[in-house]
Amino acid sequence: MKRDFITILSVIIFAVVIIGEVVVYTSGTDDFNIDATKESGNVEYTISVNGAQVYTVLAMDNGSMKAMDEIYIYYDRNYATRYEYDVGAIGSTPFTHDFYIDQLVKLLRNASSTPVRILSADELAKAMDDDIGTPFQKGLVVVSGALPDKVYGDSKDVDVFDWLNDGGRLYWAGNLLGKYIATADGIETASSVDQNKFFADSLNTGDTSFVDKDDETNTLRYNLSLKNNDVRYGINVAQLPAGTNYRTAGYTDGVYSSVAMVEYGNGMVCVLGGNLKKIQCSDMSQLLSSNVVHTTEVKQVFEGDVQFGKVTGKIDVSGFTGNVSIYAYLGGYFQVYGRHFSF
Repeated sequence: MKRDFITILSVIIFAVVIIGEVVVYTSGTDDFNIDATKESGNVEYTISVNGAQVYTVLAMDNGSMKAMDEIYIYYDRNYATRYEYDVGAIGSTPFTHDFYIDQLVKLLRNASSTPVRILSADELAKAMDDDIGTPFQKGLVVVSGALPDKVYGDSKDVDVFDWLNDGGRLYWAGNLLGKYIATADGIETASSVDQNKFFADSLNTGDTSFVDKDDETNTLRYNLSLKNNDVRYGINVAQLPAGTNYRTAGYTDGVYSSVAMVEYGNGMVCVLGGNLKKIQCSDMSQLLSSNVVHTTEVKQVFEGDVQFGKVTGKIDVSGFTGNVSIYAYLGGYFQVYGRHFSF
């Protein structure tokens, strides 16, 4: 069905270079529809396609973690950034912070029904302040390489750690987690105390980058068709504080992971390794859209293909003990559409 991404990449690389800008591999979502309903102990899904596509359906038990009801993306052009990015092929658009966010929003539009809100530093502080102390299920994407001083550092208005402890989920890429603080005047280095709260001793500060070894501890990389095999800035989960729950979902060099989801109080921190790049952006979309978390247990996986019609299936979820999470997507390693359902 799906072949390994590293194997098939060389077949399509020429087309990607020629197209240059293309990350979202679809002409529109009117050609696709995915629905799921739950009755008693069963979930029935329906996938309709006006064309030909491969599909994957994941049935997951997310434990106590509920699905996100909103995704924040931090972006403030008045604040400094400290991210690293890949230039890419000649003639293609450099995958800068701005372009990454533009592409991520487009990917999420096709793969997720969760509302997305782009927030400035001030708006982010206000949103976090509103969340703290209330039941909330929010995710925050930061690809600027630095958290703003409104929520991190000595001059913060709201504490990002309070937000995480209360249930927030931080999705990070583009540099070392927690090392830098963004201000309107430039970049500051965070205190060692704050860096250590973000697992500083567990982060890859060396030159190890691209690897080709699957993380054999689980099958989430294959299940989600994750592509990024860069472990720069990644987490060494073996160095996390004793008793910390985590889940890896990508490639590994045996030490660092290209994707690591780590428990943080009642929330989670998810670190994607490597500089900002197209395949990492695609993985970010998949992780957000699927709502996988550090407590996720994949119970069943259904794969197949559908051609100008629809397929249906029934999933027995009577044995699930936590939040039932269903994610169905089309396109394999080049996702064109997806939907998540929570019961």
